[in-house]
Amino acid sequence: MEFLGVKEGIRMKPLTAKAKNVRQMVAIALFAALSYAALFIIIPVGPMFVHAGNMIAVVAALLLGGWQGSLAGALGMGLWDLLNGHADSAPKTLVLKFLIGLTVGLVYHWLAKRGKSPKGLLAAVCAGFLSLSAGVLLYSFCRWHSFSLKIILLASAMGAIGLLLLVLLIFGRKLSISAVSAIVAAGCGMGVNLAGETLYKLVYYLLMGSHFSAALNLAVAAQASTLINVVIAVGGGVALFLPLQRPFQRILGQ
Repeated sequence: MEFLGVKEGIRMKPLTAKAKNVRQMVAIALFAALSYAALFIIIPVGPMFVHAGNMIAVVAALLLGGWQGSLAGALGMGLWDLLNGHADSAPKTLVLKFLIGLTVGLVYHWLAKRGKSPKGLLAAVCAGFLSLSAGVLLYSFCRWHSFSLKIILLASAMGAIGLLLLVLLIFGRKLSISAVSAIVAAGCGMGVNLAGETLYKLVYYLLMGSHFSAALNLAVAAQASTLINVVIAVGGGVALFLPLQRPFQRILGQ
């Protein structure tokens, strides 16, 4: 059986530098096209929407490396914004999607080289999301004595991420170092995206004339869909990466 010139079960000659570069460019183009296509299936949630584009960017960064994956995600999703009526947000998309891939790739390869399971980091991230979920609800109750739908969605999304990580910590003892490293790296990349989206909304509301506290509340409340995208990107991205890791290593001559 042969795929992209790689015969299964047969040791092939090492690829030349030129052949590796060509295959990397083909892979970048492939994932750019996939991230573009993924945005045609969207679910609106408030002013934003849930999609699988970030998941493709995460998979690309884990399989190809930091700058290669970041380039694929930025090109695919940035081009989608330009061609589908969202040109005003295209610069933000290019920057954030590039940062997602770069963060995921760098963190994953750093953790993988350490050779130790980063479960301590996973526990810290889990505690952080559970604390944020409780904090958002407590803040909303203390300030307004009620919970808006956006606040409920935001807190629920944060709590769901925290609980998923807790389940992984409790029942995922047999997970490989590669799997745990991929989960942490994907979480870090999507954390950068979450921070960037919140900052973007904060600046937008400030420019629209809102006071800082009101702008911050609106910016945070608008991130419910982003948090759902975090779950999709981390869970789906790692689930796709693990079975594809070895085939792509052979294909790219790694």
